[in-house]
Amino acid sequence: MYLSMKRTIETLKLNIVRLMSDNDLTYPLVDRMQIRDECSVTGRFLRLIVSGDREPGLLKLDAIADLFSVSTASLIQVEKGTDSVTDCFDEALQIIIKQYSRSTTEGKSAIESTARIAPRKTRPRVKHKNKGSETSGETKA
Repeated sequence: MYLSMKRTIETLKLNIVRLMSDNDLTYPLVDRMQIRDECSVTGRFLRLIVSGDREPGLLKLDAIADLFSVSTASLIQVEKGTDSVTDCFDEALQIIIKQYSRSTTEGKSAIESTARIAPRKTRPRVKHKNKGSETSGETKA
């Protein structure tokens, strides 16, 4: 049973990362959406889930599903047509995920630091469904 629950949590973490990427969302953008009452989960909470420091209860799992406009069940299921959780990502990302999972704490910190300073794609302005407000999803310095 424990192994099954651990796999479910890993699937949830990867699905959150995938859905955030698919929707051009960042943790700070989710925080701003929460402040404007456009969602009921914070970017900080999502970050804690993805890092493995927190696990959501049923109410928060529902709130996360609402944020991404998906069913709650789809958050904890492997995407159809894939043999493993990482199959839903392109090959380069699969390699990074494998390297990250095999790394020491110091190695993981190095990978995270590199990701934070990597150049990002510019994003077109998108309208968020709840308030109709436009944001680019980028933070301004």
